Amino acid sequence: MRRRPERWLLAALAVWTVAPVLVLLVRAAAPAWRYPDLLPATAAAVPVLSPGTLRRLVSAMGTSLVLAGVTDRTRLALLDTVTSPTALLLPFERLTRELQARGVDVLLDAAHGAGLIELDLRHLDAAYVTGNCHKWLCTPKGSAFLHVRADRRSLIEPLITSHGYSAPGSQAERTRLEFDWQGTQDTTPWLCIPQAIAQLAGFVPGGWPAIMARNHTLAVMARDILADALGVRQRVPDTMLAAMATLPIPFDRDAQFTTALAGDPLMRRLHAEYGIQAIVFAWPQHEARYLRVSAALYNSAAEYEYLAAALGRLGVRSDGTSR
Repeated sequence: MRRRPERWLLAALAVWTVAPVLVLLVRAAAPAWRYPDLLPATAAAVPVLSPGTLRRLVSAMGTSLVLAGVTDRTRLALLDTVTSPTALLLPFERLTRELQARGVDVLLDAAHGAGLIELDLRHLDAAYVTGNCHKWLCTPKGSAFLHVRADRRSLIEPLITSHGYSAPGSQAERTRLEFDWQGTQDTTPWLCIPQAIAQLAGFVPGGWPAIMARNHTLAVMARDILADALGVRQRVPDTMLAAMATLPIPFDRDAQFTTALAGDPLMRRLHAEYGIQAIVFAWPQHEARYLRVSAALYNSAAEYEYLAAALGRLGVRSDGTSR
C-alpha cells in the first residue's frame, strides 16, 4: 500500500554512494531527490512514524535522525538552509556543527539564504556554502556566492579554466584569480550585491534584522489565512518558517504531467483570472500537490486574503492534512 506523504519526512535523508565514500543528502524535494533514478546510487527516505516528526526535526531528536545516517565512510553532507518547494527552515547550524565534529564536511545549499535568514559564514564555519542573491536581495539573476573555508580552497577549482589557472601567488590569491575572471563572463550582477544590500536595508528602520522579522511574521500570517481557508490542520511550527509557507491542496492527476515552464493549471488560472503569482506544484511520487507563498516587503496580509478568496471561488480545498 502506498504510504501517504504526511507519513514521510519531506526534509528527507538520502545516502548517495560515491566510490568508497558516502555523501549524505539532507534535502526536501530537490529535483534529484524527487527523481532518485537521476542519482548515481539508491536514495533512501527516513520514515515518519507520527505527525510530530517535523517538530522533532527541530529538536535534538531531529539531529539524531540525520546523524544516524553517518558512517565511517561519510565524507560530505549536503544540507539546505530552507527547503525550496516545501519552504521548511532546517536546523542547519546545529547539523553543521554536529556533522563537522564527526569529521564530515558540510556543503550548505543556501539558495534561500541571504536576505531570508541570518547567515553568519564565519560563525557557521561550514566547509562550503553557496547561495543565490537574486531571490531575497533583489539583485539581478546570475548574482550568487560561493564560500570555501580556507583549509578547503586547494581542493576546489572552477568548471572553466581561465586566466588565473597558471598565476603565481598564495592559495587565497589563486582562488580569487581563478574564480573571479572566467572567460568573458559578465560580472555586473555581482557588483550589484553590495548596493542592493545597502538599498534594501534603508527601506525599513532597523535594517535587515527588521526586514527578516517582518517577512517572517507576514509568512506565518499568510500560512494561517490560507490554512483556515483550505481547511488545513497546521502542524509545522512557526520556528520552521522563514518568509515562505507551503500548504497541501487536492492532488490533480493531470497536473502531475505539467512541466516547470508550463506550470500547474491552477497556477496559470490564478495568474490569468486573478492576477496572482503563487507557486503550485505536484509531487507525483507521493500523490501530493502543494501551494507555496512568499512574504516580502511589497506584500501585505490583504493579498493572502485575496488569494484565499480566489481559491474558494475556484473550489480548492485541502483534505485537512498538512505537514
